[in-house]
Amino acid sequence: LYRKGTLDILNSSNTPATLTLNGTFYATGDTLIGQNGKDMTLDLQGHTVFISSNTTGNQKALTVGGKCTVKGPGVIIAVGDIEFKPKSQVGEEQGGGPVFVLSVRGTTTIQPSGRVYGAIAGSIEVYVQQGEKPVITYPTGGFGDDLNFLMGVRELTYSIASYKVIPLARDE
Repeated sequence: LYRKGTLDILNSSNTPATLTLNGTFYATGDTLIGQNGKDMTLDLQGHTVFISSNTTGNQKALTVGGKCTVKGPGVIIAVGDIEFKPKSQVGEEQGGGPVFVLSVRGTTTIQPSGRVYGAIAGSIEVYVQQGEKPVITYPTGGFGDDLNFLMGVRELTYSIASYKVIPLARDE
C-alpha cells in the first residue's frame, strides 16, 4: 500500500476493529493510527509500516494511539519522530512474534501500557504510565526470517557514515 501525503487510520465503529497488513505499508506524510479513542488492532503479519515525513517541530511522523493494540511479528519504521503508546502488550511471545520499531531520523517516544516483545532502535525516550512497569523483552532467537523488511530486502550493507578521531592520553 502506498499513500502520498498524510494518513489517518481509525476505527469508525463502536466495536473493536482489526487492520491486517498483507504487504508493506508506505506513506510519505504524517500518519496517525488508532488515535480517535476507539479500540483497534494493527496486525503486522510479518510486514513493514514505513513512514517518510518531512515534519518539523512538535508534530510526529507516526503516532500509534493509546487504543491501538500492535500484534507481531513486524517492523515499524519512520523517517521522523515516532509517538508509540499502544494499548496493552506489543508483539507476542507465544504464537505471534516480535515487533521492531525504529526512528531513522528522530526520536521514538514510547509509553507502553503493557509488555513490549521485540526491540526499539535509535534515539528513544520511555515514559512510564502510572501503575505500569515497562518491560521490553528482546526475542532470544532474534527476529528470524519471517519479516517482510522494506519490501523483501534482506541483504544488508554496513558502512561507516561518519567518524571522529579521539586522541588517547599518553602515560608519561
